[in-house]
Amino acid sequence: MRNKIFSLHYVLVVFTLASILSSCVKSNTAGPTVFYPIDKLVSEASNLSILNSVMMRTGLDSQYFNNGPYTIFVATDTAWALAGLNASAVSSLPDSQLSKIIMYNTISGSMVSTQFPAGPNALNVTLSGDSVFITHNTSGVFVNGINMI
Repeated sequence: MRNKIFSLHYVLVVFTLASILSSCVKSNTAGPTVFYPIDKLVSEASNLSILNSVMMRTGLDSQYFNNGPYTIFVATDTAWALAGLNASAVSSLPDSQLSKIIMYNTISGSMVSTQFPAGPNALNVTLSGDSVFITHNTSGVFVNGINMI
């Protein structure tokens, strides 16, 4: 089970919320900048129900809403399932382990995809204290070698 949980770190990159400023998402579209509270965005997205339940259960929804800014790499429900973690399996994990998974996918500061370092493999420390390696080039943004969508 532990290998599946840690392999989730590599699958979590299926879906990226580009920028969270004070726990809000900044739109990359032309026009005025629009901010969305992360708790609202996650709770309203049909493909983020596992993340929503984990954030509410661990209290990270409040932490991300009240503190920041943060950039978070978000896993869809499909990504959790690919790691072997459906809602039932996730509910059996301790809060501390779930918090570490989410915090591993969060870096301090607000960045849109074009602001990620060119790298290759630029070191970034996550909120969990672990390191991820980010590369931004003409092929896209990669975290630990996995392409962000």
